[in-house]
Amino acid sequence: MSRLRWGPVSRLGSVSRLGSVSRLGLVSRLGLFWVVGLAGACGVSAPPLSTPEGTKSFLIVGRFGEVVSIRAGEGDRFEASYDDFGEALSVFFLARSLEELDLVSGGIEPADPRTEATRGIPTPISSVALLRGDPNWSSSADPETVRLVRLPVIDRDRCAKRGCFGDVEVSEEDLYCSIPCEPSPLSSPSRPDPAAPPERPRFGACAPTWGPVELTPGLTVCEPPTVPPLLGCSEFEGQFGLSGECRPIGTPCPADGSFPTVPEPALYVRAGAPAGGDGSILNPFASIWSALERATPGTSVALSTGDFGGPTFLSDGVSLVGACVSGTRLTGNLTISGRGVTVRNLHYQSSPQVDLVAGASAELADVAVSSRGAVAVDGALRLRRAIFSEAAVSLLVRGEAELEDVELRGASDWSVLIGDNATLEARGLSIHAGAGLAATGSATVNVVDSVAREPLGVAFYAERSATLHLQSSHVRSGLRSGGLALLIDSSTLDAELVSAGGTEFGVQSCSTSTRSSIRRAFISDTGRVGAPGFGVLVCAGSVHVQEVMIARGLGDGVRVVGTGRAHATDLVVESAASAILSDELGFAEATRVFVRDSQNGAVLTASASAELSDLEVFADLGSGIVSNGTLRLERFRVWNPNDVGILGQGGDLDAKDVIIRSNGSEPGQGSGLMIQGGLASVRRVSMIGGRFLFGVSLASGTATVSDVEVLEADGEIAIPFMSKGVSRIERASIQGGGTAFFVDTEGQIPQSLFASDVRIEGARDAGVAIHHFARAAFSRVEVLGGSGLGVTTQGDAEGNFDDLRVKDLKAGPGGGALLVSGSGTLRARRFVVDDNEISGLVFAGAVEGNAAVLDVRDGTVKGNRIGLELRGVAYDPKLFMHRVAYRLNRETFAIP
Repeated sequence: MSRLRWGPVSRLGSVSRLGSVSRLGLVSRLGLFWVVGLAGACGVSAPPLSTPEGTKSFLIVGRFGEVVSIRAGEGDRFEASYDDFGEALSVFFLARSLEELDLVSGGIEPADPRTEATRGIPTPISSVALLRGDPNWSSSADPETVRLVRLPVIDRDRCAKRGCFGDVEVSEEDLYCSIPCEPSPLSSPSRPDPAAPPERPRFGACAPTWGPVELTPGLTVCEPPTVPPLLGCSEFEGQFGLSGECRPIGTPCPADGSFPTVPEPALYVRAGAPAGGDGSILNPFASIWSALERATPGTSVALSTGDFGGPTFLSDGVSLVGACVSGTRLTGNLTISGRGVTVRNLHYQSSPQVDLVAGASAELADVAVSSRGAVAVDGALRLRRAIFSEAAVSLLVRGEAELEDVELRGASDWSVLIGDNATLEARGLSIHAGAGLAATGSATVNVVDSVAREPLGVAFYAERSATLHLQSSHVRSGLRSGGLALLIDSSTLDAELVSAGGTEFGVQSCSTSTRSSIRRAFISDTGRVGAPGFGVLVCAGSVHVQEVMIARGLGDGVRVVGTGRAHATDLVVESAASAILSDELGFAEATRVFVRDSQNGAVLTASASAELSDLEVFADLGSGIVSNGTLRLERFRVWNPNDVGILGQGGDLDAKDVIIRSNGSEPGQGSGLMIQGGLASVRRVSMIGGRFLFGVSLASGTATVSDVEVLEADGEIAIPFMSKGVSRIERASIQGGGTAFFVDTEGQIPQSLFASDVRIEGARDAGVAIHHFARAAFSRVEVLGGSGLGVTTQGDAEGNFDDLRVKDLKAGPGGGALLVSGSGTLRARRFVVDDNEISGLVFAGAVEGNAAVLDVRDGTVKGNRIGLELRGVAYDPKLFMHRVAYRLNRETFAIP
């Protein structure tokens, strides 16, 4: 047991005025009991006292008038006595050790409040007092003693270097150094999940005559065969199908004017023959009418060269054969009323029309028709190797027609018009420099291996419940000359291996009952001067496209308007305004889409909607996606957007697995992802490259963006937030760039951003900057290896951070790991600021009026150039010491 004696006043704890003392004995064993004995004039002993539980140290204070003597002690036992304790002796039992209270054992020099900062007695567990003249201890300290005792304030610098301060709001008297003090461990940010890449379009093996072209590694498309230009063949030569040459039809004209060879029985007719012939080869008839009067079923009527006028009526089984197409001409009406009729090797040239009446059937071959009237088919017609020209409607089918190698030139209304419930089978159909083919009224049309060159208006048209099957067929028009390849109205289109080039529109559907399917197709060079045109336009009904390439259009690749619905699979769009545009209530669905050299990948206007998946866009000329409608997007990759990778202007955006790449050497002016309004949910975003001025820009609306990577950034701001709504960022990793998070506001409307699980590396200006009236809350954040600023608030902004680490920042202008200026508010709970070449905590804000707030608790400030810097302001450093450990900083405090 140690024994301490307090003798004369000079041996007491320090006093400010000398006086005499009587003798007092005091014995203690901490945690067991107190015994105080009085020796002297009275000779009376005081009763024992219980020691309060939790006592770690004590203060013994004697009061001599206005003077106090203070002694501190701790341990498990002591004994003290002195001769005279003055007017009162008080004992204070304390829950903190002397080291925690920054007090030394033994005598303590009282502090003078007139010349220095002081503190009173820390709040005790309990206290007792012995007053002169009273042999019993009172249950509380002498009030005058409590009033007079002033202790030196804590040496914060020394205390901070070895520990940290309390984690509750305390008075100056209760402030203590907590030894040992270990701030709560940080929760590290979770890593973002990587974005899944899109699948590229899958084109099957190319059909014969179609050739494979590798657009980019891993993507090969099929290009159509070359369609030779219109050659301008003679009246009796045809350029059939994909042929690049003029082929004559029929047999050559006989030099001697002889008749064609025909099967027996046969009748012969020679133009200009004398009347009265018997129809034999030696004595032919002078007119077709004379021969037909005598013809029976199976009879062949052979015509010489020359012109044959008057009406002609063909009955059952009769064949009408000319000597040659260029030399045998019919100039009157031709009516076919019988079955099994054959007409061949002649030229029909007349204003009236050719009629194949209902119930009749005929085969026409090697014929040229130059008639302003139509060949009307109400029966069944087989037509081969035929050339039509000059008609308003060349071929009018109201029954059944089978066409092979038929060329139709210059029709002003329609080259072929298929009427109600009629059927047409066509192979090798060639429409040249005229109106195209039209099917109407439940007609059924099958067209194979056919070509429309330089069509006037529409090349192939179906309306009123018609069905059009189109295979291995092509439409070519002079570049930007207008026209439309396929127009489907309230009908059904089934097209495969088709191509269109040079028309204003490729495919158009504008009625609600239209159903179109287009497979393995190639549409190019749409639009004309003053009219952009489209590859596929759907303003009503539905259109399905699969394995289709649309290239070099002045307008959009696929445009959907009104009640239209477009469905695309394995689509490639090259050099268009927008690959897919959904407008005015339109709906577009697309999967496996590849876009390059186009202004935009996809555009949605207000009230439009789309569901897109596996979309890849090279957007050097504009943006990847611009949406003001309702968009569901999965697996999207955009390369080098000149403006924006994804721009959400309003509506509802739901996107996941977004990859944005920029390999440009110069930073651009756009953003990787920008939300300017509406609602947005974007998950798994990977942004790599330095071409963006902004990475993920939240300019307005309400957005939730999760699993974000912004890597190798070189733009100004990785994630600017200037939204009028409330947005969230979850799991974000940012490397490089100027400022990782820039949170701002327009005007005085508070805006809120919530961010969690954020990792920032190498930001050259700031990790997180919050300005003006913005509000932001961050949790689980790491700011590593940048320069200048870690996190900062200024103006009237407010930032709240939980589980924050700022490490390895390099020196920069006005730098600080945590910095508040202006009237900003910055709160940090559970934080570590370590190993920075700049100050750890910086307060540079207003201290009067709308004062700034730097509220830091439960953290470590270690290894920095300065632990706490009060930049140009005098402020109580106690405000920055609530359970904050300042350790191994080159300078703990820089305080004016």
